[in-house]
Amino acid sequence: MLNDYGKSLFKPLCSVQNVVLAAAVIFILSLLNLSSSELASWAQALGSIAAIWGAFQISNRQVERQQSERAEERNRQASAFFAVAKNAVDAANNFVSFTQHSHSFMIVRMNWNLMYSHSIESSFDSLKLLPAHELGTYDLVIAHSGLVASVASILVQTRNSLGTTALPEQEYIFLLQELSMRLSNLNFYWVNFTDAFAAAYPEPIMSNASPAGTVR
Repeated sequence: MLNDYGKSLFKPLCSVQNVVLAAAVIFILSLLNLSSSELASWAQALGSIAAIWGAFQISNRQVERQQSERAEERNRQASAFFAVAKNAVDAANNFVSFTQHSHSFMIVRMNWNLMYSHSIESSFDSLKLLPAHELGTYDLVIAHSGLVASVASILVQTRNSLGTTALPEQEYIFLLQELSMRLSNLNFYWVNFTDAFAAAYPEPIMSNASPAGTVR
């Protein structure tokens, strides 16, 4: 018994056009009043042609199936790459947005230690591990490098400033300004990344592509 894939390979051979053509050939041969040996030769010739045509059709369907499977795998991989990048950008956006809401140094430091540091660091590690050579285009590689550098700068700046038990007010204000500037830089590369991704991979759906605090 044939499975579903085997049946799908033979469907083109059982089309209405092929059935009508076969019937027409049989009818014409019957009108020619051929001898049994001549009829056998014709049947052999037609059988050979049908076998070649069938093999061609089956091979063509197999190639199409392989191409479709490769395209689906490429899109799944691309969607995973995009999700990793978006997670890192969102984590950085969420933290910097939190710092910009008039919270004191101690509140920002406490929330950094309890929550934000873990989310940013883990998402940043995943972002760094993305195989840049598999992203597909030059623009994606450049944008990915910019994302890595931007998130890294936010991490370094925050670790250095919040690693102390206290921070003078003027230095804290400077920290907030620095984080805001670095976030703008990050979102610049994120826009470039999403644009390059959409150009390279039109199939995967980029739902909620814009991170918090950005305007597309």
